[in-house]
Amino acid sequence: MTDSAASFDPGSMSAASLSTQKSVFYRRPWFIITAGIVIVVALSIVADLPAHVSVAEDAASQTSSMHTINADLAPCAFAVKESFLILTQKIDGTLTPSAASLAPTLLKNDQTACSFTSGPIVDLGNNIDVQGTAAGRHISRVLTDSIIWATAYGVPAITDITTLMATPNNTAARLDLTKQENSMDAERLTIDRELYQAELVLNGAPLPNVNIPTLPRIPGT
Repeated sequence: MTDSAASFDPGSMSAASLSTQKSVFYRRPWFIITAGIVIVVALSIVADLPAHVSVAEDAASQTSSMHTINADLAPCAFAVKESFLILTQKIDGTLTPSAASLAPTLLKNDQTACSFTSGPIVDLGNNIDVQGTAAGRHISRVLTDSIIWATAYGVPAITDITTLMATPNNTAARLDLTKQENSMDAERLTIDRELYQAELVLNGAPLPNVNIPTLPRIPGT
């Protein structure tokens, strides 16, 4: 052994060198930041996991959500049926003069009932908390599809009907109304499939049907 090795004295090292030697990995900034990210991600994953409830509790919760969805959809569902009936009666000649005089006001109100200026439609988008179970994921899609049915297809359909009431030979409005009818029918079928899937998850427990009417085709569309 050399004299230099034998005479090594840790006290002769600089403070900076000692600090570097003593720094352990779990105190280093990169480790603290990485660990923090891992914890946040883990907590997020846990928060997104389906709630563990019994099938009976889950079915009761999803039934309650469907009742709320249907209550909020009711004004728009009525409005769409009313607007389709008004135009159908005008086409087949059964619309009375008094009903015809009220039609512009009724159709304006019908359009509002399906738009985001309507309180129930706002509630659909903001105030329904579907329980996050496997069945609840299907009911959440029912909720989303119901909003699309009302606002993306219902409002344009009523707009086309309003146009056709004033100008019956408006080809563009008639073609667009056909498009909206097809979209509303397809959305209704999508909702029915989501409900069916939710019921399968719930071991066949029946859920309320969605409050979306099956609409008759308007003559000429």
